[in-house]
Amino acid sequence: MKDDIIHIVLSSSNDFIEHCATTMASILYNISRKYFVKFYILSYDISEKNKKKIDKLKKIKTCTIEYPSFNENLLDIFKTVKLPPHVSKMTYARILIPDILPNINKAIFIDSDTIVRKDISELWNINIQNNYFAMVEDACWKLHSKRLWGNDSQYYFNCGLILINAQKLREIEYFNKIKKQIAKRSNSYRICDQDVLNDTFKNNILKIDMKWNFHHEKYTKQGYSKIDDYENYNECLENPSIVHYTGADKPWLMLEKHRYKKDYFFYKKLTPFYKAFDIQNYRLNSNKYFSISINEHIILKKIEFPKNTNRKKKILKNNKKFFSQFFKIQDQNGTYRLSAGPITIVKKINTDNKKCIKILGLPLFYKKKIVKSKSNDYLLKQLLVTQDKVEKLLALNIKMNKKIANLKCIIEAQKIHEKTFAPYKNAFSGKDVVLVCTGPTAKKYRMLPNAIHIGVNGAIYLNNVILDYLFVQDYTIHQKNNEKLVEDAFIYKGNNCKKFFGVIPDEHLSTIKTCIERIPIRFSFDKNCNQYILEDLEKNNIANDLSREPIGNFLGTPFSALQFILYTNPRRIYLVGWDCSSGYAYNKDNAINPANYQIEILKKYFIPFIEINYPNIELISINPVGLKGYFNDYFTGDNKL
Repeated sequence: MKDDIIHIVLSSSNDFIEHCATTMASILYNISRKYFVKFYILSYDISEKNKKKIDKLKKIKTCTIEYPSFNENLLDIFKTVKLPPHVSKMTYARILIPDILPNINKAIFIDSDTIVRKDISELWNINIQNNYFAMVEDACWKLHSKRLWGNDSQYYFNCGLILINAQKLREIEYFNKIKKQIAKRSNSYRICDQDVLNDTFKNNILKIDMKWNFHHEKYTKQGYSKIDDYENYNECLENPSIVHYTGADKPWLMLEKHRYKKDYFFYKKLTPFYKAFDIQNYRLNSNKYFSISINEHIILKKIEFPKNTNRKKKILKNNKKFFSQFFKIQDQNGTYRLSAGPITIVKKINTDNKKCIKILGLPLFYKKKIVKSKSNDYLLKQLLVTQDKVEKLLALNIKMNKKIANLKCIIEAQKIHEKTFAPYKNAFSGKDVVLVCTGPTAKKYRMLPNAIHIGVNGAIYLNNVILDYLFVQDYTIHQKNNEKLVEDAFIYKGNNCKKFFGVIPDEHLSTIKTCIERIPIRFSFDKNCNQYILEDLEKNNIANDLSREPIGNFLGTPFSALQFILYTNPRRIYLVGWDCSSGYAYNKDNAINPANYQIEILKKYFIPFIEINYPNIELISINPVGLKGYFNDYFTGDNKL
C-alpha cells in the first residue's frame, strides 16, 4: 500500500493560496485512482478560513492535507544569499523537506504556480537511482551554467519541480553540505536556493524529460533558440505534462496573454477560490492595469503607461480597434448614446447642468465636461466612473441576468415538463423505489424484488442491476475512457428503460463550458426518451410540482432523480451507491470522483424538505459510507447485519 501513496510538498503564503489550490486540483483531477495523495503545505500564515477552503478539494479525489511545522531559524543559513525583491523567505523551505518529513523516503516538491495536466504517478515512478534529485533543465541552463561554473557543459536545473530522494539526502547529512557550500560561494549565488542546490549537488541530479517542468521561455518564441533537445520539443509545446508559470505574464492576470491560460482556469474552476466576477488592479513592468471580467471575459479594461512610450500608442490603437467592433456612439441633436450592439448602455444629454449619468437607475459621476466632438470615441474618454459604482452596476446586471435566465427555464419547463413528468404524479404510491448511483458499494447491491429501479449516468454499466428509469444530465467532455456515456445510455435497454436527459440552461452552461457540453438534442428523439429542464444556476430550489417547475440544480444528477422520485410519492426510497467515497462501481475512469459535498446538500436542503412535505416516505441507505447514520441503514453482502 505504501507504494500507492504519493507525497507531494508545496509552499505558499496566504495571499498565494488560491494558486496553490489550483495546482492541487490539477493533480487530483488527473491522477490514477489507484494512487492516494498526501499533500504537505509549507507555510506560516495560511488562515483557518483558507484551510477550510483547501479541504474542499477532497471532493475531486480523496486525499490528506497537512501543514507541517518546521524551524524557520534553520533558513538563516541563506542570510548571505541575495534574495530577489519578489521572493519570500518561504522559498527556501523546500530545502528542509527531508527533515520536515523524516518518515518518508521520497517526495515531489512542486511550485504553486504550476498546473499538472497528466497523471503525476508517472513522474513519481521514475527510478531516481542513486541520485539525490530528479529535475528538468532550466530553459536558460547554458547561461546559468556559465555564470556559476565558467562553462556551459554542466546542466543547470530549474527547482520548480523536484523529485527528492529524501532517504539518500539524510544519509549524507545534506544540510551540513549545503551550509558549507553557502559559506564558500554565497557571493556567486543570484537565484536563491536554486543556485545553491545546483552548485552543491551538480553531479548527483538526474535529468528528466522537459515535459515535467515546461516553463516560461520554453513556451515563448524567444525561448525556442535556447532549447538543445528538439526531439520532443514540439510535442511538449502542444501537450506538456506540467506547465510552470514562471515569468511575469501569470495566467491569472486578466490582461496578460499566456499560451496555457485556459488550462489554468479550467483547474481553478474546480477550487472554491474561483471567481466568476473578478476585479483586478495591479502594476506590472511600470504600467498600471485595471480590469473587470466575468468568466474570464474582459468587459472593462484600463491601462496606464509611463509617459511618451511607443507601447502606449500601440496598445491604445489596438484597444480602440477592438472596442469599435462592439460599441457605437451616436449624436442625435445633442443627445449622445453609447450602444453595445442594439442595446443602449448610456444616454447623455449634453448640457452644462448635468453632473451625472444613470445606468439602470445607478448614478455614475463624470469628472470632465463633455465637449462636442466629431471623434467617435470621445465619450469613452470623457466618462470617468468610480470603481464602486461600476461594481454595483455589474452586480445588478448579473443579478438581473440570473432572474431572466431562471424565468426562461420556468417558461420552458411549463411546456416540456407537462409531457415529461405529469403522468408520474403519485405514480409509485405504495411502491418501493431504488435510486441507483455509481459509488463502489453499488457492486454489492442485490436487486430488491418488485421494486422500481431508477439509475443515474453510469449506472447502466452495473451488471447486477436492471434499470426501469435513467437520468443523464452530465455530458462531461473531459472524461477519461468514458466518452461514450451518453451514446451508451441512449441504446441501453434495461427493463424497457425510460430515459430522461437533462438540459443544462444557457447561463449555467456558460460558467462550465470548459468541461461540460449540452447533450445533443438527437438523443431525445426516441419514444422512450424525454428531456427535462434544470433551473439556471444554483438557486437551491427543490421542485414541488415537476409538471410545471424546472428541476432544482444542485450540481449532481442524483439530486435530479431524487426530486423525480419524491414527485412519484413512493412508500420507500432505497439509496444505492450514493456513498460519496472515491471510485466508481463500473470499470471506467471518470473525470471527477463523487464528492462529499453532496452529503451536506442532502442534510441542508433535502432532509428538511422531505420531513415537511413527505413525512410518510421512509428513506433507507444500502451499504452506506458517507451517508451512514443519516437514514435507516441496511447492509448486504459481506456487511450484512
